[in-house]
Amino acid sequence: MPHRQEGIACAILAGGRSSRYGGFPKGNLRRPDGRTLLGHLADEVRACGIREIVLVANDRGAYADAGLEIVSDLRCGLGPLAGIETALARFPGRDGVLLLACDLACLTRHEIAALLEAFERNGRRLVAARTTSSFWHPLCSVVHNGLRGAVQAALDAGRLSVHRLWEEAGALPVEFSDEAPFANVNSPADWDALRSGQGSTGVRRICAPAPWREALEKWSRQEGVPLELGGEGEAGVRVEEPGGRQPSDLETLRIHGWIPCELGPRMARQIGVPERKLAGFLNVLDIRVRKCRLGCF
Repeated sequence: MPHRQEGIACAILAGGRSSRYGGFPKGNLRRPDGRTLLGHLADEVRACGIREIVLVANDRGAYADAGLEIVSDLRCGLGPLAGIETALARFPGRDGVLLLACDLACLTRHEIAALLEAFERNGRRLVAARTTSSFWHPLCSVVHNGLRGAVQAALDAGRLSVHRLWEEAGALPVEFSDEAPFANVNSPADWDALRSGQGSTGVRRICAPAPWREALEKWSRQEGVPLELGGEGEAGVRVEEPGGRQPSDLETLRIHGWIPCELGPRMARQIGVPERKLAGFLNVLDIRVRKCRLGCF
């Protein structure tokens, strides 16, 4: 029997509309072992000694068969931070709440146990997973209930980025060398890759026209970010997976163009650039990020 975690509860966040997955509730996707993503996460959480688990979701009907208590956002339409406010409000008597995005299809009890151990070891301060590319995973964290006021204040002020709030709150990173357990299912292509065992991480080959390739080489040297450059892109920059196959969900980047903000963190992982340096990479190509009101990137 696992050691019971006293004072710790878990909230699985599934409040999004899954617009990049055609509106299908991602938590209901079935893994090769027959379990749904929600069922898998709940099993792994229970294996770490946590018995209180809620699902924060605004579509109660979609998850009626999940076998979990469902709570809806106290404030709808404000993104993951509103789900975190709801989770902390649901467990006012608990010291901490383990927060997990519902589409962490490969997360295991080993990563969860490491987060819980770090939370205890550091005086129950806010901790969040971070992988080797300096990429934070703010929706894979353990939060002290004392942060509820800061979460509410951020929502009141319209500052909706969980990443930024965790930085302001002094989140302690829990380092993981393997990025695979933290892969999110943002599209059918992600799901196909995960089911085939390919995952969705790793450095890709970046093909660009010669002048832009030279500029990227210079930036790579200056920033100390290794890039695999080559090829002769035409009107834009093409990102290829090993073997020359282009990721089906990552179109050619148009020089002097723009990308939607939600593609930013995923792109950073795909091309092997730390998220904090992605803006510099895009600036070289005069590509801008179109931000959304949720401030997710």
